[in-house]
Amino acid sequence: MSFLHFIRAQYKTLPLTLAPADCQGHTYIVTGANSGIGYECVKHLARLGSSRVILGVRSRDKGEAAKKAIEVDTGCDTNILQVWEVDLGSYESVAAFAKKAGEELHRIDGIVENAGTAEGSWVEKEGKETNMTVNVFSTFLMALLVLPHLHKSARQFGIVPQLVIIGSGLAFQAKPIWEKLDIGNIFGDLRDRKKYPLSKLLLTFAYFEFARRAPFSRTGVAITMVNPGACKTNLASHLNSSARLQIGIVLSLIGRNAEMGSRTLLHGLAVGEEAHGRYLSECEISDHIVPDWVTDDDGREWQVRVWEDIAAELEKACPGCLDVISNE
Repeated sequence: MSFLHFIRAQYKTLPLTLAPADCQGHTYIVTGANSGIGYECVKHLARLGSSRVILGVRSRDKGEAAKKAIEVDTGCDTNILQVWEVDLGSYESVAAFAKKAGEELHRIDGIVENAGTAEGSWVEKEGKETNMTVNVFSTFLMALLVLPHLHKSARQFGIVPQLVIIGSGLAFQAKPIWEKLDIGNIFGDLRDRKKYPLSKLLLTFAYFEFARRAPFSRTGVAITMVNPGACKTNLASHLNSSARLQIGIVLSLIGRNAEMGSRTLLHGLAVGEEAHGRYLSECEISDHIVPDWVTDDDGREWQVRVWEDIAAELEKACPGCLDVISNE
């Protein structure tokens, strides 16, 4: 995507691609739901008449505050929204959340994996740098563990559930960093790297391979990656003051507000088989945005290798989690 195209896209008024008829009787899960685009996505789903929306949040207090605010704003019944705790810094927490979803939700029409982090300092979770653990490893662990429940809903109700993974256009700015990585030690020493963009790039590489190994023809689930664009949220709150200032200035000039950005998430919940394994942006299928170096022969090699490294780690952490996908 050229810089001019990016600027134009940022100022577009995005459509609402879901209507009340699309949501009535449906159950959705949104992680990272207490603020930003996740919060606005939940608000839309509540206003559109969804039967149940699960707010996946790290802090129950913040989740309950978000729930009450949305109920006041939308007038939805108090039994529609439910707050469930999940910390993507913990594989155990992710596994418990997915298990609860399978046990307590009789159907799941879609999940938006919006939870993420942008840590500036070096902090480790589950033996990995936190951006990598939260934005990459736990995101795919959640996908693997929820996918069987989505597949069950597809068969039982004759629906097309959606599994929406949130990407970022910043991923492709990490090319200079990626070029210095050793394909034999991708998640090795990542110190002194711009970790958030790199985490989103590695997420993107792995996403394409994950979607290939979980084809729609076998799962009945539309797996997509959504780029919400540059949005005015608190994602950068953990960065240093200089970085926050720079990002704040840029977002004040070109950033979408959180409500507009959340429409891209709704689009991820509106698509079907045609969008499986595709890249969505500006509420459209936008594969052209993905650079050739991500999808050419070398890029395909990286897709496979990044996925296999992630899969090996997750199988150790949660044995059997890979059973749901093809090993081809």
